[in-house]
Parts: sequence; structure tokens; C-alpha cells
Amino acid sequence: MQFQLPVQTLSRDTTLLADDELGETLVAMVRNAVPRGTAPTVVTVARPERIDVIGLKPVVDHHIPIQGFIASLTRADVEPTIGDARAVGIMGTVKLRQSGQEAPAPMAVVFLEWPDNRWWLWRALIDPESKAILTETETLTRAIDGDPMPVGFGRWWSLARRTGMRVTMRHAAPPPVVH
Repeated sequence: MQFQLPVQTLSRDTTLLADDELGETLVAMVRNAVPRGTAPTVVTVARPERIDVIGLKPVVDHHIPIQGFIASLTRADVEPTIGDARAVGIMGTVKLRQSGQEAPAPMAVVFLEWPDNRWWLWRALIDPESKAILTETETLTRAIDGDPMPVGFGRWWSLARRTGMRVTMRHAAPPPVVH
């Protein structure tokens, strides 16, 4: 199966970034986008010299399981070669179902996972009226602190290793210029 994915590339040397620095870089992007209503849930792939931000709409439209897709990105063959993934994750807004509430609550999230299954999670509720991040609800949990891995996030590297999932990504040729 072949289809096109929207990929935004952020030039950033990630080789020297500590876990918290990489996470905070993405949190800053989410903080900026949430009030403008431009923070859909996207996949992030940190590579040695860049961060790829991949839109999920085509994945959903093709009925591809999101967890499997993210797992396949941990072992992606990218042409031209741009370096292996050093961390994968998601960022943007999600709907959180809290017990006792009828409607799901909007939540801003950044989750990252590394090949050794280390993970990092920042999240905060979003005011549905003003679209502002409710700073009093912000939490940061990390594997290195002994926190339990949140349900529904991660385990992508181990899933890819167990199943052999892999994806090949090629940059689409630019459209021809017509004068």
C-alpha cells in the first residue's frame, strides 16, 4: 500500500539533547499551537539532525492502526537516508474521557519514547471555551522517575521488534513548474 503523508521537518540537532530538552522543545510547539486551534495529534520522529512531524489523517483514512504505524516508524527506511529514529512520539491535542463526565475533555499532550523503552509524558487539560492550556493541570511523568507507563501510549519500539513492522518513506517529487 502506498499513500502520501504530510511531513513537516524541523531542523534541529537532537543528538546532544537530553530527554527533557527534547520534550520541552515539543511542549513549546504545542503551547504555541493550542490557543490558535492548530494542534492536531501528530507523530514525531526525532532523528540526529531533525525532527519529523507527521500528520495522521492519511493513516486514519486508510484504516491503518495508529499504534502499528508508529511502531513501524521506529524501523523506517527513509530515502534519501536521513538517519535512524532516536525517539518517536505523539504531540498535539487528544480527547480525554474522565469518569463521571459525559463529554471527553480536550487535553494537550507530548509523549516520547526511546529505543530502550524510556519514555517522557507532558499533559495538560485545555479549557474548552477559551482554548487555553490550564497550567494548574500540567503534569510531567517519566520512566526514569519510576512512574508507570500511561495506558495507550508507547511500547512502539518493542512492538516493532516483536513483529518486524517496517515502513519505507520516500520524499515525493515536487510538482512540475509550468510557466
